[in-house]
Amino acid sequence: MTNPELEQRHAVPTFPPRRRDGHKGTFGTTLVIGGCTAPRRMLGGPCLAARAALRSGGGLAVLAVPESLATAALTILPEATALPLPIEEVCAGPALDLVQDAAIGAHAIVCGPGLGGPREIDRLVGMVADLEDRPRVLDADALNSIATMPE
Repeated sequence: MTNPELEQRHAVPTFPPRRRDGHKGTFGTTLVIGGCTAPRRMLGGPCLAARAALRSGGGLAVLAVPESLATAALTILPEATALPLPIEEVCAGPALDLVQDAAIGAHAIVCGPGLGGPREIDRLVGMVADLEDRPRVLDADALNSIATMPE
């Protein structure tokens, strides 16, 4: 005996139809900012977030991770692209400029997975939080950073 109401609640949602001439650039870009190398190497969070973006219908996932982790990130998730940041910490100097430039072309942004322990990430998190013209997900250490901001 089946229960139609129960079956309806557990039905898997379907994606809207896609144009036959569409390609990955047609379906949106998600920028995932995260990962760190010290005190521990953390790369799982950003890779899982990028995979989720692709599985939920996004066309392209860009992993903005420290340069020394970029090859490993693409090994874990070869369908993504990487923005290797020339630092060990995502929120420092020229890396912040690269992230800002990449954010301009992104349709959605994920910030925080694997950023690591207490560091000066407030500028990065604040920049992403201020991008109110597109969807953003602040996760993990980005939430910890926001919790310490007085505003």
